[in-house]
Amino acid sequence: MNRKINCFVSFSVLDADEASVRFLLDYLSKQCQERVNFKAYFNERSGTDLDRFMRADLGAADAIMALFTPDYKNKADNHIHSGILIEYMHIVELLEGKSSEKPPLFIPVLWRGGAPEELSPNYFNGRELTRDLRALKPFQGKG
Repeated sequence: MNRKINCFVSFSVLDADEASVRFLLDYLSKQCQERVNFKAYFNERSGTDLDRFMRADLGAADAIMALFTPDYKNKADNHIHSGILIEYMHIVELLEGKSSEKPPLFIPVLWRGGAPEELSPNYFNGRELTRDLRALKPFQGKG
């Protein structure tokens, strides 16, 4: 049986529109022939310790998809205590190699109108975030 790729999805529930996020993840899951396990907060039952969920799933992620919106940027840049800030700080640690976990593939998505610098947290503005996927081989690992 092929091992699924784990992709953590970081987004603000305030302005990301949960129905649209679910639609996106369902669509991507079908396009990836169910080989990617998308992890988002609504995959957890009510009452689950979301801080534990975020840290555990971020650490185990092969990829992180961040849906950047005005609220995401505001909470990250102004360090507003929230789930977004917890995710953002851990994502930055992972990307900078300050964590014991391996750095994941980072997939930034501009989710709600505006220019990239209006949606992306300041940390990401001016950084090269593209990846050369030409050398990527189809995932065929067993696990």
